[in-house]
Amino acid sequence: MTIKELRTMEGLSQSEMAKRLGIATSAIGHMENGRMKVSPKIAAKAKEEFGVDLDIEPKAAKKPVKEKVKAAEAKVEKAAKATAKKTKEAVKKAPPKAKAAAKKVEDKVVADEIEVKKTAAKAARKTKETIKKVEAAAKKPSGKLEIIVQSPMGGNITDAEIAAKLPKGTETVFVRVDQNKLWWIKGEETGSVDIW
Repeated sequence: MTIKELRTMEGLSQSEMAKRLGIATSAIGHMENGRMKVSPKIAAKAKEEFGVDLDIEPKAAKKPVKEKVKAAEAKVEKAAKATAKKTKEAVKKAPPKAKAAAKKVEDKVVADEIEVKKTAAKAARKTKETIKKVEAAAKKPSGKLEIIVQSPMGGNITDAEIAAKLPKGTETVFVRVDQNKLWWIKGEETGSVDIW
């Protein structure tokens, strides 16, 4: 049931409904015209007050950056095409004397449309390049630092050898050279292994 159907069924005004649900009157109007979604909290209050279930729409998942760029490109292109179409239609309808002036305007709009497309494409290209750089940076190993642990009792062990002794997915490692042990943490698991 929608919030409007509930309000109509109960014979309440928007302000009376808002008061019963403990929210602003404007929020009722926004929910009824689709500018705002019914939250689980409001639906729970409606269930408590009126004993009915309101329709809840899940929150839309955030679009990844690449999808946002694509959508923005399409929006700009659509707006440019619509403007060009309107201008062309206006030129066709214009009286003969105005056609020359209208033709100049049409040419200008077409040129602007091309320029808008170029600008949008350039911005999208830059964003895509930035995304690629960020993704590449995330994949690169951080530096070439080599760690060698030396025991006072003799013997060395490298960072690669330490990594080979630990369970896959280990998040944190504590090296105690005096006890020849590696203590490791993986989520809620912990453990230790001998270095030598």
